[in-house]
Amino acid sequence: MFTLEGKTAIVTGSGRGIGKGIAEMLASLGANMAITDIDEQISQKTADLIRSQGFKAISVPGDVTQLADVKRVVKKTAEEFGSVDILVNNAGIMGLQSFTDITLDEWNRMLQVHLTGSFLFSQETIPYMKQNNGGKIINIASNWGQRGEAGSVHYSAVKAGIIGFTKALAREMAPHGILVNAVAPGPIETDMIEEEARHLHTTADQIRSNLTSKIPLQRLGTVRDVAVSIAFLAGETGNFYCGQVLSPNGGEVMM
Repeated sequence: MFTLEGKTAIVTGSGRGIGKGIAEMLASLGANMAITDIDEQISQKTADLIRSQGFKAISVPGDVTQLADVKRVVKKTAEEFGSVDILVNNAGIMGLQSFTDITLDEWNRMLQVHLTGSFLFSQETIPYMKQNNGGKIINIASNWGQRGEAGSVHYSAVKAGIIGFTKALAREMAPHGILVNAVAPGPIETDMIEEEARHLHTTADQIRSNLTSKIPLQRLGTVRDVAVSIAFLAGETGNFYCGQVLSPNGGEVMM
């Protein structure tokens, strides 16, 4: 498989879940990792885990919605490793509410974390990528952003926005050798299933069964299924991908 040796990657929201899996995957391929999460403890824990496996990682916690935090994360990463070559805009929050129950604060928070966070981190890392004559930006979308989901209008809307953001930014950055793409996972086995079960007043096993019944491959995705898609785009295998959306979803959405 290809190597990311000598490359430096920032993965937002990488203290746990899918972000953590992505960070571990990129580190295993040789990338210098900047772990950033709003939770300082889990950010440090993930960085420590990666270092214990013999790879390079630093913890730079921060809030993706705050410009000062974003600037600090990017600056410290560049100072520590000399460059920023790969950005994965993964940080996100989930929302499961009927449309009429969504408050303005909840709507705005969803926009801020997903879209504003991706906007800020991309703006701050692009100058470093231009200096290096290229780089990779990979945004995490969702199958719900492709098809919509009842009971999660705000989340579906921002994930669709991430896809539009990806395509427009890809066109603007391509002349600089900066390749912008997205990954839109389908149902993945994470703690979000437990959250959905609580919201719907059912069991996690019932949620899994309902989700699996709609997937042609008849299984939920794994964090690794998403991480290998990110690795594909981050490495030389992704050098002719521009403005594309990879969809590890087991066939739940077919584009």
